[in-house]
Amino acid sequence: MRCDEVQEHIVGLLYNEGSVPPEAVEHIHACPDCRGELENLRQTRNHLQLWKEEQPGARVLIFNRERSRGSSGLRKHLRYAAVAAMALICLLAFANTRITWNKDGFSFSTHLFSRPAETERNYYTKAELRDIMKRALDDTEFRINETNYLMIQRMIETVEQDRWADLNFVRSSAVRNQNVN
Repeated sequence: MRCDEVQEHIVGLLYNEGSVPPEAVEHIHACPDCRGELENLRQTRNHLQLWKEEQPGARVLIFNRERSRGSSGLRKHLRYAAVAAMALICLLAFANTRITWNKDGFSFSTHLFSRPAETERNYYTKAELRDIMKRALDDTEFRINETNYLMIQRMIETVEQDRWADLNFVRSSAVRNQNVN
């Protein structure tokens, strides 16, 4: 039996299964490479059997208990710092508060950063919007008219070229007909 054929039965040899052919067992005793591989697998199996199972998270709990013993003062300070940061954010938010009441209803808004000055607006009035739309439509209409004009000019040139070509064809046909008569 060859080494590659024995590889198919190596797991059976490792677990001492009865389905292994006797030729494979004889080959293992005779071949040092296959015997070494089987021995390495047996050692790995023995090491895995020595491995003890641990509860998942057991190490994490132990680690957290060890950390919590030495850092209880630090935790208190971190909690106070977090509360202070939240209070500061709330104060900043209320410092830039806008409350409005108009025909649409009541409005309350806050900003962490200063809002833009009331004179600076980030929207268009109706008149400005109409002017922008009018300019855009005028520009579009001008471009469409210009494109149509250029297309008509091109079409006229093509028709004239075809007419001259037809006229030249007719002249050359007439000259040929006169020469034949």
